[in-house]
Amino acid sequence: MSRMVLPSQREGPRQSSNLFFKKLWNHLSIRVLLNQTRLRRMTMASTLQKLNNNPDAADLSEQVETLRNDLATLTQTVADLGKAKGDDAVAAAQFKLLDARDKAADVTETARLQAMELQNKADTFIKNQPDTALGIAAGGGFLVEFFGSRK
Repeated sequence: MSRMVLPSQREGPRQSSNLFFKKLWNHLSIRVLLNQTRLRRMTMASTLQKLNNNPDAADLSEQVETLRNDLATLTQTVADLGKAKGDDAVAAAQFKLLDARDKAADVTETARLQAMELQNKADTFIKNQPDTALGIAAGGGFLVEFFGSRK
């Protein structure tokens, strides 16, 4: 009799590809955040450099406009970061859902195989010992009738 191996007991291509994509997603998210931070630092450095010069009225209005643009860029970066974190949460939930679905499929397949094996054993028993099987069926029917008729 061969030993059954469930799909969850062996690492299939689906599990390894899910893990690969999860690691790739995390890596890309970190790279995007680093690039955004680097851009923000460069923008703020240029703003500080403009502020350190002797400003006149035109320079002051230009610097205020630059600060407004920097604030808008910073606001967008924070919004993108929040969206990226939300996307990460959705991806993690989808990964867990797929994992749970795979486990449920494994349990269902195991139960199906066990039921088929039990059916094969019953069929073999009935073919090898039909008199005993008939006696067991009659005794079971008698017990069901006996307990079912009592009030």
